[in-house]
Amino acid sequence: MNVKKTVVAAMLVCALSAGVLSDEAHLPRAFAQQAKAKIEVSEDIIAKVKKAIKDAMPNSIYEIADYSRVGMPNFPEGEYIDFELQDKRGNIVVNAQSGEIVLFSLVADLKDVPSSILTTGKNKLKELDPKMAQVKGAYRGQDTWILQGQNFASVTIDGKSGKVTKATVSYAKAPDKSKVDIARKTMKLLNGGQDVKVLNGVNLNHNPQNKEGKVLEFIDAELKICILHIGADTGKIWGAVLLREEESYKSDDEYKRTFAQPILTSEQAIAKAAPTVKQLFGVDLKGSKVVIQLDRYTFTKQGQPTVIALVNPKGTFHTFEQQPMKGLKN
Repeated sequence: MNVKKTVVAAMLVCALSAGVLSDEAHLPRAFAQQAKAKIEVSEDIIAKVKKAIKDAMPNSIYEIADYSRVGMPNFPEGEYIDFELQDKRGNIVVNAQSGEIVLFSLVADLKDVPSSILTTGKNKLKELDPKMAQVKGAYRGQDTWILQGQNFASVTIDGKSGKVTKATVSYAKAPDKSKVDIARKTMKLLNGGQDVKVLNGVNLNHNPQNKEGKVLEFIDAELKICILHIGADTGKIWGAVLLREEESYKSDDEYKRTFAQPILTSEQAIAKAAPTVKQLFGVDLKGSKVVIQLDRYTFTKQGQPTVIALVNPKGTFHTFEQQPMKGLKN
């Protein structure tokens, strides 16, 4: 689980009926296109965009069809230009002031994807679920390949190293009832003992950067109580997000200002986080060393898993994660 910014809820909302596409495969829906009007774009920026396309896909032809200003709510303030490619074959968004490419996605024909990348993607999908081993589409980022399988399965591969950085398989119904039962019982516990209906749709995630081997991602049917990360093999709870306690921030600057001074002392943090951490993970925080970085509190104690928790401005913890003592979360 990415404990700095939780975006899983929004992804799962989009997945209610159709599963989840890689967040790198398409421009985010949050981006707001402004009314099209003639705008001036420097030749340098246009040349930079064309070069980036050529560098990413040297054997394919892509033509710029149009460009327009766009609003990018999740990016620093500034003017952004969206370059649309002919035949809906991709989008590239550039910061008009700096010339930096902030989003880059090209639709790629499978024949243009290196065979080693295709093989790696197929093998990873097969590892997650043997029924999902077929690759049906591909997208090219500046430094990545995103391969898409059936039922919105996706694999992201580093374009330089050829290694899988993350993969997701989405199911309309959880394949393992025992894990659904664990999710239901845990959600009830976190909801003050009241029953909670678990959403049928579930994601199976692989993300080695977050130490995720095979982790199932559950959310309640009303999309407002909690998200749970449960090991697909072990049934162990690896993380939880209490959605009602989360706060949103207009910008990174506002977020950093809010937590410029610690919201809680180490002692207060242990006292507040300990009951939920014990419920979720069976870990005792008493005597833990606490490291504070903005809203992130890291609890370490010899002989037990490291626990990370995020706090809101009111001093309530909303996100909890335990790290495996060795290996990946499974």
